[in-house]
Amino acid sequence: MTTAYEKAQLAGQNAVRTAILDAAIRLLADEGPAALTVRRISGDVGCSTKVIYTMFGGKDGLVEALWRRASPGSGGRWRRRRAVTTR
Repeated sequence: MTTAYEKAQLAGQNAVRTAILDAAIRLLADEGPAALTVRRISGDVGCSTKVIYTMFGGKDGLVEALWRRASPGSGGRWRRRRAVTTR
């Protein structure tokens, strides 16, 4: 079975970043802020925690990236995901 991380590696660094952010958004939307840990996100993506620390500098950097992604002009991915999970 190929993990999201392995698939993303084949596509490049931007795909790895997207896979991590997508997993974080799913966890946040489905389970709330308490589920948003580096260990949990890395487990869901199938990568090591080191990958997240390298790409984002840790949980604070990851949260900042989520915030930027959800901000106006980002395409509203968070808002669309949230709307789907609250129905």
